[in-house]
Amino acid sequence: MMTTDEIIVYLNSHNGLGIRILGTKRATHQSGIYIRQLLDGGLAQRDGRLKVGDQILSVNGETIIGINRRHAVNILRSAAVTNHVRLHVQHFLPPLSSQEYQQLLNEERTIDDDEDIYQSLNFSSSKNRKNSHNRSLTTENDVQMRRSSHRRNHEHEKHRHIASNLSFREKNHREEQYKSDQILRGLDISHEALQSLLNSRFKLIDLVDLLKKIYPTLLLKDHTRELQFIQQLSQTNTG
Repeated sequence: MMTTDEIIVYLNSHNGLGIRILGTKRATHQSGIYIRQLLDGGLAQRDGRLKVGDQILSVNGETIIGINRRHAVNILRSAAVTNHVRLHVQHFLPPLSSQEYQQLLNEERTIDDDEDIYQSLNFSSSKNRKNSHNRSLTTENDVQMRRSSHRRNHEHEKHRHIASNLSFREKNHREEQYKSDQILRGLDISHEALQSLLNSRFKLIDLVDLLKKIYPTLLLKDHTRELQFIQQLSQTNTG
């Protein structure tokens, strides 16, 4: 097996190199990074110098020997967006004859993140991830807006319920006041006589007892109306 080194420089690489790489998940001191695939129509395939099975020794002067595959992906991606990628690669003769490459290729069948690596090196796919992320943010915003709307509706319903209760109480108070006024109007007694009774030494409860004897149907044995009537008489007296 023979090897040759080459420096390959790519320009206009902002859309990615169009490659897939092989590497270990857990790097050792001598772990290597190899070209797994050249994507159809990608920059590396159109250029023709990079071959499947080549080992990448460094990227823009930074060694990638002894690192894991994900770390290598990040280095390649960062270099690509600068529109200037300088690769130091090692070619094997015959091609694909590296034992480490063959071992990694066999182990790749048990690795579950190939799609993630593909998306990292082929930047057109990264746009899809961005769109997916934006859709996720939109969904979260929709949820927050629905929650906010629910809180506003809840507060509105709460205030409406309070206002309704106040209106109901006010209505009941007016009705009871009206009933008391009707009772007073129904008494066959002059205002002066009523004031005289109220200003006498009689207690109000005694006055009510007296009126109940004179007018048996006045309060109809309704204790609530009797208390309201006493209250009304008290207000009349203080007035």
